[in-house]
Amino acid sequence: MRILRILTLCAVMSVLIAGAASASSGYLTDARTQYPAIVGTKLNACTLCHTTAPTRNAYGAAWRTANYSFTAIESQDSDGDGFSNIAEIQALTFPGNAADKPAGAAPTLSSITPNSGSTAGGTAVTIAGTNLAGASVSFGGSAATGVSVNAGGTQITATSPAHAAGAVSVTATT
Repeated sequence: MRILRILTLCAVMSVLIAGAASASSGYLTDARTQYPAIVGTKLNACTLCHTTAPTRNAYGAAWRTANYSFTAIESQDSDGDGFSNIAEIQALTFPGNAADKPAGAAPTLSSITPNSGSTAGGTAVTIAGTNLAGASVSFGGSAATGVSVNAGGTQITATSPAHAAGAVSVTATT
């Protein structure tokens, strides 16, 4: 009787495990169909949408919220790293992991606020743009202090150094 229970339990576990595997592989098959370039890459795995099963990463959570539609979340930046989900997939980087992003992306600056400050320095400046992670900032060739970049690499805060009166070039270097 005991052997029969063990065999029955093993049979039930096999069905449960096989059912779980086929459910998740169906979603991965959908991803491969939508993005054939991921086949044979690190994105060709459950980690595209999960940190560890069953926990979804930011991309997997957005995909679930979008009713399992990959195209519905292509323009989103699920992990907040400054790259859209589709840009990350095309670069074969994880759209749910902010630390894994396309290499070599050039920084861009879109605004600097305020656009004037004291010649004595000490002006708190906010610089907006893209791909700013790890940036250093200089004003007219002099290094800014207190430089910090947000997690998405889209905003820098810095304090201006002292400088001569007049226009000063602001440079962010990554």
